[in-house]
Amino acid sequence: KQFLPITGRQSLLQLAYARLARLIPRHHIYVIGNAAHTRLVREQLPQMPRHRWVGEPVGRNTAAAIGAGAFLIGREDPGAIMVVATADHMIEPAGRWVEAVRAAGEIALEDVDRLVCLGVPPTAPITGYGYLLAGRPHRRLARGRVRAAPLAQFVEKPSLTTARQLIRRGALWNSGMFVWSIPAIARALQHHLPQITRGLVMTVKAEIGTRAFDRQLASVYRQVPAISIDYGVMEQAVDCWMVTGAFTWDDVGSWTSAARYLRRDADGNAVRGAHAGCESRGNIVIGEPDHLTATLGVKDLVIVQHRGVTLVAHRSHAQQVRRLVATCQETPAWRRFL
Repeated sequence: KQFLPITGRQSLLQLAYARLARLIPRHHIYVIGNAAHTRLVREQLPQMPRHRWVGEPVGRNTAAAIGAGAFLIGREDPGAIMVVATADHMIEPAGRWVEAVRAAGEIALEDVDRLVCLGVPPTAPITGYGYLLAGRPHRRLARGRVRAAPLAQFVEKPSLTTARQLIRRGALWNSGMFVWSIPAIARALQHHLPQITRGLVMTVKAEIGTRAFDRQLASVYRQVPAISIDYGVMEQAVDCWMVTGAFTWDDVGSWTSAARYLRRDADGNAVRGAHAGCESRGNIVIGEPDHLTATLGVKDLVIVQHRGVTLVAHRSHAQQVRRLVATCQETPAWRRFL
């Protein structure tokens, strides 16, 4: 998803990098992701210094990725402020997001152990998100456009009933973006997930981009738990704050949600790329500009073409694409397409 130009010429990854570059010098931006995506990342971010890409040998969820990022930043600047930003979300306008992150940085600097979450107003009781309940006192920054408050409760992926109750109490969604100092997150990880910090400190000695670094990181990743930063740290941490700004946020969590950002043709098809349709209605068609997707007599399908892969699914199954990915991973000949 992060490599697709869903909203225009730039992919979600490129948009995320551009937002960060308004806030942080390029040589201070680390990009962390699956090592299998190395070629795609370098193609889409040619301006990224080569030693700022960290390819994870296996997925271990967000705690390991954030721990690795904090460790690497801390090797260069032990007192730095760290911004954790997602690479596959829609955020508009970028300037208001930058404003909120700057305010979060100010809040983080007030206490050496403080962890700051970026919250966004919920639009529905979705069980797949984390929820943030504010305590007191409330503060306003950036001429009132940014609100900040101590975090009273962090609830990760609640039941539907609990999600509804949280929204009625004024809870925000957790955006998955955070701001904190390197000492603060290092202490939090050491307290709650010591396997991650111990493995990184004891094992990773080489410079990024070297084969030795890749071997050392792989050794650590084989031993660390696969857990999110939300479950592993944030639900248990004590000194947390939440900040929300005047920007809109969408995790574009399914192809049906991506359709909101695509142009519509006369038959209600949401299209990005080249599409020719006859008696085709209500489809989502996303493809590369030099690849024509032609449809005849179909409706309510999701058709996504990218490089050597084409996905065809009914809209009612759009939330279950991971099942298909798991099936492909079971067949060695298909893994190269993932």
